[in-house]
Amino acid sequence: MSRIIGLFLLPLFFAGVCSSLHFYGYMALFILLFGYYWAPDFLSFEKLLPLPWIHYRHDKFRRAQQDNIFTVFIQGASGQSVPLLANQFTTSKQVIQQLSAHGYVPYDNQGILMLTTSARRILLPGESLHNAGLGALSHLWLQIRVLRGMQQEQPRKWGKKTPGKAMELPETMETDADGMLKDITVQDIEEITEGPSKQNKIHDIEHFFGQLYIDSDGKRVQNCTICTKKAGMPKAKVNELSTLRRHCQSFHKATYQKWAKDNGFALMLPDDHKELKAAKMESEQQTCLHPHLKE
Repeated sequence: MSRIIGLFLLPLFFAGVCSSLHFYGYMALFILLFGYYWAPDFLSFEKLLPLPWIHYRHDKFRRAQQDNIFTVFIQGASGQSVPLLANQFTTSKQVIQQLSAHGYVPYDNQGILMLTTSARRILLPGESLHNAGLGALSHLWLQIRVLRGMQQEQPRKWGKKTPGKAMELPETMETDADGMLKDITVQDIEEITEGPSKQNKIHDIEHFFGQLYIDSDGKRVQNCTICTKKAGMPKAKVNELSTLRRHCQSFHKATYQKWAKDNGFALMLPDDHKELKAAKMESEQQTCLHPHLKE
């Protein structure tokens, strides 16, 4: 059908050539008609023109932004700084994980390590450097807090300087496979414990519950490892000793008692406290009665 229409309009084209006023109009008509006749895809402009920029994948643009690597400096109380490579999507938790992976801070104490900005603003674990207004050559301060009971106390400083252990920056900015600067040594960090007695008091909490974190409601919580494993999803409990141990007593009492017996740990459940208190009161009463029973 398109060929018949093309042959019918062919005389009109030659008639238009004879008229100088309509020459260009008929020339355009000829190009369109016979162009469609010989090449039907010619009028499919979307196949000829490049795709608009909105058709490009958004993750490519995001990946291009992630390639903009810059350096931030993590400083401890001793004044020593550690340079780390990051980008605007790097989170506070990832920074601490990098420090832990390279032995700058103890891995087990990530739950009580925090980063603060120059304005003394605490970064949440999932908060990115970009959202905190940080960029290239920014400085962050690492704070280490001691757990007494389950409350955070005043920050402690890093250990004293040891000869040969001070941080040394490399002469060239060479990086390893993990993006860390090569040839950097940092002074050792003092162990965050106050002695075995205080550490053992919460040994059961450390065993049955995960690391401390802040949930979406701003509450300080810990995940029960047993409930999380059974449910296949995090089961958070408020970060209070009494609350956590009441949970163990209600749902995991047998497991708790077996673990305490195997590890030589004193039972710390609420019922155990009641029994211990009752036994102590009975012992005191017996002590008071004994002198009167003598002849």
